[in-house]
Amino acid sequence: MTNLSSAQNDSVLNWSATVSNEQQPKTPYRLGIALCAGVLLWLGPYIGTATVLLPARVAIIDPANKANIVAMLSVSAMIVATIANILIGAFSDVTRSRFGRRTPWLIIGSAGSAAMLLIMGRTESVTLLLIEWCVFQVFLNAIVAPLLAVISDRIAPAHRGTISSIYAFGFTMGIFGGQFINAPFSGRPDDRVHLHGHTHPSVRADCGPDHERELQQGNAEALLQPRHDPGQFQCSPPGCT
Repeated sequence: MTNLSSAQNDSVLNWSATVSNEQQPKTPYRLGIALCAGVLLWLGPYIGTATVLLPARVAIIDPANKANIVAMLSVSAMIVATIANILIGAFSDVTRSRFGRRTPWLIIGSAGSAAMLLIMGRTESVTLLLIEWCVFQVFLNAIVAPLLAVISDRIAPAHRGTISSIYAFGFTMGIFGGQFINAPFSGRPDDRVHLHGHTHPSVRADCGPDHERELQQGNAEALLQPRHDPGQFQCSPPGCT
């Protein structure tokens, strides 16, 4: 037992955060694909929520003050995310565990951000939505900072350009894909936010003029009826922004 503990301590003390070109002669494409998938899976839901679903949710909760509330959410998120990114990045640098430095933070961030999306999908209060959105930013940055640091930790200098390009591809797909996929759900944001938290079948909400009366009356069942022609998507003002 003593020898094993001593070996573990020596491993921690002699551990290096960089990989040399000699140690990694071939480009680690599998790691690059994993990084691409990682950034796509956090950025897509985040962008879709921040730019489409969150404003739509605010419009349902308090349509009269939508612009002010969205601005407050954006500023609060920016401040919290900036602080969380710096602190979590620093904490992950000094983390030592059997799973490595970054993995524990990635797991916590993934589970926490998914849970917050599920909670936000049912929130009916602007104050609670603001608190939940800020907590979500903390968990999200537990993914962002450690995931980016993996490139310098596990990629040799000769391959960092290639792997960074693969990472950037996932980043770009997340930005535009998140908005594109979530746009049709703007009339029913709680359903789509739940889809980000866990995978389940989802029905696109119809916000066309035929259902404007049901929308004003808060009849959720009418909103979930699919159109006869799925290619015709319309979105009328009440609750659909």
